[in-house]
Amino acid sequence: FNVFPAIVDAFSAQVREAQNTVLVHVDLANQAGFSPLKDSLRTALEKKLGKRVEFQLRESPALIGGFTVRVGDTIYDASVQGTLEGLKEGRRGHATNSR
Repeated sequence: FNVFPAIVDAFSAQVREAQNTVLVHVDLANQAGFSPLKDSLRTALEKKLGKRVEFQLRESPALIGGFTVRVGDTIYDASVQGTLEGLKEGRRGHATNSR
């Protein structure tokens, strides 16, 4: 039973809290396509959340294009699949709570 990763995660979370920073998980189709959007997304999220943003990027082969953003329990879906599903359901851009 290895508890070291859990200890590191807990410590990192406390450091981010002390620095008024939030960890934002971004799943994306490819990092090259995300680079031009990174600064504007950071600015928008920092304004909305009132905290500095630290991105954790992960390429996801399941995404055709675009990206999803997870902040805590909230997911913002800007993926091609999410956009198509939103159009099908008659909505544009949406956030969902994963709880």
